[in-house]
Amino acid sequence: MSETLKRLPVGVVSFKELREQDCLYVDKTEIIYRLTQQHPFALLMRPRRFGKSLLLSTLHSLFSAGLRDFAGLKIERLWQEETCKVLSLDLSGINCSTPSGLRQSLCVQIIRSARLAGLDTSSFPPDDPTLCLDLFALNALPQKLAILVDEYDAPARSPLSEPELQKKLIEELKNFFSAVKRLSVQCRMILFTGVTRTTLTDEYSCLNFLTDISLFPEYSTLLGYTEEELTEAFAPYIKALEDFHHLTPAVIREKIRYYYDGYSFDGFARSHVYNSWSILNLLSNPFRGFYNYWYVSGQLSQSLTGYFMRLSHTGAGPQFSQMLAFLRRSCAISMEDLSYPPHLNDTAAQVLLFRLGYLTIKEGIYLRRELNQDTLTLTLPNLEIESSLARLFSELSAKENASGISLMVKELPQYLEDYAHPEKLAHYLELLYNTFSYDTKIYASEALLRDTMFLFCKMNLLHVSRETPSARGRSDLEVETDTARLIFEFKVAHTSSDADKKLAEAAEQIKERAYGRVLPEKTLRYYAVILDARAKQVARISVFNEDELPLGYYSAQLT
Repeated sequence: MSETLKRLPVGVVSFKELREQDCLYVDKTEIIYRLTQQHPFALLMRPRRFGKSLLLSTLHSLFSAGLRDFAGLKIERLWQEETCKVLSLDLSGINCSTPSGLRQSLCVQIIRSARLAGLDTSSFPPDDPTLCLDLFALNALPQKLAILVDEYDAPARSPLSEPELQKKLIEELKNFFSAVKRLSVQCRMILFTGVTRTTLTDEYSCLNFLTDISLFPEYSTLLGYTEEELTEAFAPYIKALEDFHHLTPAVIREKIRYYYDGYSFDGFARSHVYNSWSILNLLSNPFRGFYNYWYVSGQLSQSLTGYFMRLSHTGAGPQFSQMLAFLRRSCAISMEDLSYPPHLNDTAAQVLLFRLGYLTIKEGIYLRRELNQDTLTLTLPNLEIESSLARLFSELSAKENASGISLMVKELPQYLEDYAHPEKLAHYLELLYNTFSYDTKIYASEALLRDTMFLFCKMNLLHVSRETPSARGRSDLEVETDTARLIFEFKVAHTSSDADKKLAEAAEQIKERAYGRVLPEKTLRYYAVILDARAKQVARISVFNEDELPLGYYSAQLT
């Protein structure tokens, strides 16, 4: 990448550091100014890796140091206020093993923040966060305070498997946040960020004085990048991506949209944003290409695990494609359910998936007269999220073999496009299929074979479709690459002597139904894959092109 390009702030959460190192910054300060003026006591929820920490750091710099770090930004002509003392807390790293550990961790953070603000902390106790907070405010007088709390809900989310501990931690946090509320008369601004709404923020709790701005249209683009911002701020980085991968600007932009766009945090669904973390990683590492940057091994609550399994249940066994199809379709949810869940452990699965970033708003608020309520519709935002769900599903299905599958799946593209050596693909598929429990009967079901291949492709962020319809029928599986369309037809042979017959049937079916001959036109590659149900192995693979010319052939030594 050219040396003239600014460094992209991958992993930089300090606004001061970002500006000192002259990193690229997409100027959100006009929206930030609007927030400070219109909603000084606010709650903002976003999925992880959308820039919440950087936002709070930006506000910390603004309130503690004025315009020191804002030269050339939009807020420079707007901001005219004096500085104030800032208390910054990050609850994602709080000790949640015991209530006393939580109290001590809070005290440590308050004392650290007070010292950074130049306050005397000699009288601050080590295990009473409420008293520490009061002393912070007292020592700050006559100045105002700004209280910024990142991941406020993290302690309440961490011990979901220990309800008694969770209840005690929530009570500790309620006591502390009640003290924050009492200090609001001295505060210029209070902003809490998090992922979910919990019992800490229901209508009866200590934080009901905060305005939940999470779905306000005017703040929907506060985090993440809009299409316009991507075009204006990242044009040279996108050009570097085009050059590295030898793809046209139109193809690159469409791939970026398909992989990382589609998030809407606007209650009326009028705006959408790209995942900032994924965009920064993609454009700072063009050699790595289109990758799942967002996902980290997901630890799901028991309720979500059960929800996934129910959605995927079929007579043949659990199928990922069925779960994905359900989530891709519009899921209706009332605004009331989205805003006021009764308890974290009782939150509707769709609401929790939205808060975690797996679902997004497809259609905004409209009035359903028969229900007398405002309703939103949710859907999956992009391919990166579909890939993340595939990885979660594989962890649930393969269990102890999940890590091995994740490592192996990365090799899938090279085997798919090695047309002349289908024996490599056969060996690879057997290794993957064999990681699943025998009781899934995977080798006896064409549906499960198709679905498992579909799952592997989704984990790899491949553009894949299952049972793709055309005028003459439905193909089992189609995989789109930048230059080709790969069409798979699976058949199961129940005896060794039946394998060649099934192979001929698959080839004839592909020929008669002209699979893959749709717009946009691409080079076609056909795979007829025959599995032996008795021997539990790949029996035959035939690869040929649209002119029926053979490209590769594999025949197993059947046992």
